[in-house]
Amino acid sequence: ALKVSEMQFDEKTGQGATLNSVRIFSEHWRGSYYDLVPKFYTNFKHLLLCGDVEASMHEAIAHVTMSNLAYSTLQEKAVKCREFIQVMIDYSNFAFREVMCIELQSTLNLMGDSQDPLVLTGDVFDEASLSGRLAGQLLYIAQKTFLSVHLGNWDMAMEMTVRYRRLKQHVSAHFLHCHNLAFAALACHEQYRRTKRRKHMAWSRAYEQDLVKLSNQGAVTAAALRLLLKAESLTYTSDTKACKEAYDAAVAQFRDLQLWSYEAMTKDRMSRLLFRLGDYAIAEECMVSARDLYSGWGATAKVKQIEEDLGCMFSRS
Repeated sequence: ALKVSEMQFDEKTGQGATLNSVRIFSEHWRGSYYDLVPKFYTNFKHLLLCGDVEASMHEAIAHVTMSNLAYSTLQEKAVKCREFIQVMIDYSNFAFREVMCIELQSTLNLMGDSQDPLVLTGDVFDEASLSGRLAGQLLYIAQKTFLSVHLGNWDMAMEMTVRYRRLKQHVSAHFLHCHNLAFAALACHEQYRRTKRRKHMAWSRAYEQDLVKLSNQGAVTAAALRLLLKAESLTYTSDTKACKEAYDAAVAQFRDLQLWSYEAMTKDRMSRLLFRLGDYAIAEECMVSARDLYSGWGATAKVKQIEEDLGCMFSRS
């Protein structure tokens, strides 16, 4: 990808727009998502004009996947999802529509537009969860994990991680996506805290080692996620200062990369750790900061959850 990204080409052609996706990937590997998401949308428009509908659909999927992590609010992402879904209906491209519907529903759930934010409802989700198609299964599991980690349903997050691991012939390729690695590792950390079963710690360390490999290859997002997992590992020690510093370093990295959701999640996790350690003042400050970050992102369901926790945890402390 890095070699191809150095090629010169005309972006006005279908081939040029497709090659530009490779360039975008190589840039994403080395830097922030923030400036990259609009390029996927530009490519989507180019490819439709060139008549390469299937390639344009790939650009649409890339756009919403990236915007799930950075750059846009959830409300902006939902608008784009609906736009893409309409185009897919117009072109009778129902395979891509299934993927986009899963992205849209998980976004709406985080925005609070569902009775239970952890439940993905509708025929498209039933089909994806039961489907023999690998792409549908992986996206369904990824979105369930994404929701579960942000909303703190660790039993569901662990269930999804176990489902990942059952797809042994495919799991390595899918886990090259560093965000899925990080979510799986966090789920294993939480499960280990509850059960003290060593296999969960072993799984977490294996995922972290995969992140180390990606980081050493130049993936800056993987490097930031490593800091978060380092902080999680330090929670098992008595070195509270080092643990706080690791969380702070992760927050700073996510802020630099403009990964709003990860900055919010890290603040939330840090606050709960400090609460367990009895540092109530800083814990409350971190949780308020996490609430504000989630609010800016548009995750109303998470904001509501944090506000309930603030009232419950700190009124007693």
